[in-house]
Amino acid sequence: MPGLSLAELPAPPAGRTGWPWTAEGMHLPDLMPDGRPWPRICVITPSFNQATYLESTIRSILLQGYPNLEYVIMDGGSTDGSIEIIEKYRPWLWYWQSKPDDGQYAAIQAGFEKSSGEIMAWLNSDDLYFPWTLRTVAEIFSGLPEVNWLSTIVTAEVGGFEENIAFSQRRGMNRRWFFEARPLQKKGFIQQESTFWRRTLWEQAGACFDKSLHYAGDLELWARFWQHTELVSTSTPLGIFRYHAGQKTNQYQEYLREAEQVLKSYPSYWRLPVQPLRLLAYLLKRWNKEKNWFQIRYYHAQYMIHSWKWALTKTYRSPGG
Repeated sequence: MPGLSLAELPAPPAGRTGWPWTAEGMHLPDLMPDGRPWPRICVITPSFNQATYLESTIRSILLQGYPNLEYVIMDGGSTDGSIEIIEKYRPWLWYWQSKPDDGQYAAIQAGFEKSSGEIMAWLNSDDLYFPWTLRTVAEIFSGLPEVNWLSTIVTAEVGGFEENIAFSQRRGMNRRWFFEARPLQKKGFIQQESTFWRRTLWEQAGACFDKSLHYAGDLELWARFWQHTELVSTSTPLGIFRYHAGQKTNQYQEYLREAEQVLKSYPSYWRLPVQPLRLLAYLLKRWNKEKNWFQIRYYHAQYMIHSWKWALTKTYRSPGG
């Protein structure tokens, strides 16, 4: 699907301004600057009765102006006007359906099975992408073939249709941080709406979700990804988590319960002081620099101004919050 401009999409509802309503997004050329085609990116949006937020989610994806996008909407049989919204944008969708399903993760998996994109992600129907998200993701994956899994260390949140975005930044996200034996609330999370991966990794990890999980299916998938590759981070914000009254506290508690249960099925790391581990890792690196000593290496993609290219750095840094 070719990249879209604001003028090509339906007019926004009255009173909606800014991104992604009246602000122009990216409009990328058909080829990357080096002459190669843009990698095909597949984005799935699962949805059920989210008409209040769904249209802005759709527009934040279509207004990426990305030339090689497979956008799939998997609706669970909404009755709140969501179908009318989806119909408005039907010409620019790779695929969509609306029928009862077995839950969010079953719907996302079915959507992935309808796609062929080299790079994969899902964006829930009340979250958003920034205007630069897909371009950044494509450039990192294309320029750094060793990257199989990408997320951000600069997370973004917004309440409902508020204009003020709250940003927060953590240090690195490494294997030890993810599997460390301490409560998730203190460690923090990999932001799902900012996470992308290669289809080859999805296939290595089983090409499926654990559909017995209603809430923490993303964390369970991340745990399997860690068995095959390292997570690479970027400091570029990629996704916006939108919190609103429709989200219930008990859902968060259920997420934590499921997530902790998932982590119990994997070997965990004792929580140890980071500074001695960093020193030991630095000393041992002289003996074998390729080994990820104590699983504390942190992989980061950053844009190098002198070369105008993305580069991958590997350092031993304090993980988490």
